[in-house]
Amino acid sequence: MAALSELESSAQHLRACLSRTQGLHALLCGLQFFAWLNERTVSGAHATFVEASLREFVPDLAAAARLTRPDDLLPDEIKKLQELIALIRAMPGIVSSDDLATFETLEKRSESSHSLEPPPAADDDQVVLAGLFVEHHPELRLAPRGRLLWLRVEAEERRRGKTDDQAVLLNTTIRPDDEFRRQADHAVRLAREYLTSKHALNPKKRFRVDFEVEGVTSSLTGPSLGLALAVGAAVAMARRAILRDTLDVPSDVAFSGALSPDGRLVSIDGEGLRLKLTRAIHSGLRHVVVPRAHITEAWDFVRQHPPADPKNSLNLVAADDLATILGDRNLVFPQKRSQTAFQFLRFRKRMREPRVGIPILLALLLILAWQTVPWLAAIIDRNPASVTWEANTFVVRNRHGIALWSKTFDCDSLLGGPYCVIEDLDGDGRAEVAVAPRPYSISQLPARVHAYASPGLSLSGTLLWERNCSIWGEYPQDSTPGLAYGVQLVDCKRLNGTAVIVTSVAQQNPARSHVRFWSPEGDSVGWYICAGGGVTCATFDYGHDGREELMLLSYNNRAGCVGLAVLNPAGSVGASPPYSDALYDLSRVRQGNQLRYMIFPKSDASTADNPLYNRPWKLEQESSKLMRVDVCEGSPDSCTYCSVSYYLDDSLRVKKVDVNDPFKAHREQMVKDGRLPAIDWPEYFQSLRDSILHWTPTGWTH
Repeated sequence: MAALSELESSAQHLRACLSRTQGLHALLCGLQFFAWLNERTVSGAHATFVEASLREFVPDLAAAARLTRPDDLLPDEIKKLQELIALIRAMPGIVSSDDLATFETLEKRSESSHSLEPPPAADDDQVVLAGLFVEHHPELRLAPRGRLLWLRVEAEERRRGKTDDQAVLLNTTIRPDDEFRRQADHAVRLAREYLTSKHALNPKKRFRVDFEVEGVTSSLTGPSLGLALAVGAAVAMARRAILRDTLDVPSDVAFSGALSPDGRLVSIDGEGLRLKLTRAIHSGLRHVVVPRAHITEAWDFVRQHPPADPKNSLNLVAADDLATILGDRNLVFPQKRSQTAFQFLRFRKRMREPRVGIPILLALLLILAWQTVPWLAAIIDRNPASVTWEANTFVVRNRHGIALWSKTFDCDSLLGGPYCVIEDLDGDGRAEVAVAPRPYSISQLPARVHAYASPGLSLSGTLLWERNCSIWGEYPQDSTPGLAYGVQLVDCKRLNGTAVIVTSVAQQNPARSHVRFWSPEGDSVGWYICAGGGVTCATFDYGHDGREELMLLSYNNRAGCVGLAVLNPAGSVGASPPYSDALYDLSRVRQGNQLRYMIFPKSDASTADNPLYNRPWKLEQESSKLMRVDVCEGSPDSCTYCSVSYYLDDSLRVKKVDVNDPFKAHREQMVKDGRLPAIDWPEYFQSLRDSILHWTPTGWTH
């Protein structure tokens, strides 16, 4: 019989697990905990402990079960789920009927889930293929397990003059130079070299390839998906480049393993192979690619572990290199276009190229130039300079105000605001447009940022990439399915010569802002959650080391005032302090890795006017060594633009405090009305300066 101390220790570990993760892994931690309880003799106080554990943990585990795909569970995990259901039924009245029904539904669907259900592709050019992966979560005390992941791949030809390919990861990696990143770079290069040698791809063409592993919120690492990345890149490039042969990958084929720089399959460890094959056997796959060095070991394992459904027999394919795999018609299926269709597609593509289409259209313009000479310069200026919002459409205009192109969104109407930035992201001298449309009703559109280019004389912008701006499961209420976020900000800052796109979306109860940082190519380079809205940003050389950092000014509703964070966007993670609150449980919130964080408490004038908070107003760099933070004080009904200005040096020391004239007039009137005592202004400025608090690992300090 387990001691109560041992039981409580295991329960404490489960609490820690549920604070770190959600969905499948949270459910696995809970199933492991209750399976461990079932193995022990339970009576008396132990039975009371089981009852208390069901009351405490089952609601969170039911929420995790709702986010779990039925085909994610392996047979031994399904058995643990059945044991949990039996335990709940044996102790009626403790768990709600809705939570019990959630477990029963997942168990039923998992038991009958013997066929693959790949997610649909977003369009004809997107490739969706399966990859086998071994996930390790020692921090959760979960044993390594095989998992089937779906990889989305889409290719785009880079503009003429580009000499290198570009691999874009839409998932984050543990490190900027992670092996996962290197495998993606190898994959794009190897795929292009294969298509050049086998399918007559123009050797001068260079591609940008977007990779996204679906359903993964944690950072990725390791080389295991290198082969899947390369196969997906080759198929996506073949579709985009308009080759005589189109390529396709059946959904019942899975790829796993790393590639060397010369395209050979790298040997894998035996335990990892067995975990991947276990996952494959119980997933409905028909073919799995295995390095030739492991084929005998793999067949022995498959014969010893037949699938539950005899119809789902698994075929193993031995391979030495990427070229062998791409040439196997069971794995990658080529289909030849007719000569007529092939030539038509090539002609249509060439006519869309600016170097072909523009001269023809310019000739027509010159014929009519005698009528339009005064306006000719304005008409041929195709560089975006401004955006206007008209109903549910945003219109991109040049510097003369002439409309270049527009985009319409599926909503009633759009709000104007700081939801768009125009910037030369790729350094080609022409501006791109990044926009996050905000409808009047935020539930009508997901909070996503779209990046467009203006190609030649086209009447529509070319979508470069589109990304989700929210952050799943890192702050209270952010794991609620279908929750809509309101766009606050789209901006672009140049840090140390590199453009960083900043997006911010917000929700209430609790108030928080999801801030995400994107590379010009659409890579997610970092994220941060502010404990309130009203985000504005600026760059500043904090520490005066010659490198700029990003400063975020926003509400901090947990602290009841304005907060300022200093971040390195690349690798930024976590939420702003504080990490405890009277209304919300913040114990599971990941603490931010900000370089510095400080708050500016309300002035006495703001307190007397009785607003809940003071407000972030402006963040401006006065010089290379001085940043000005403007905080709005007073209620909107009495003195909207009363502000206090804090001047910070490059170490965030307050060098000066000042107030604007409306603030002085407003406070002096409050003195006359008997609402506040008279003050000496220099002493008052010093009191404001002394009120500032800085966050440290032990809490707030002056």
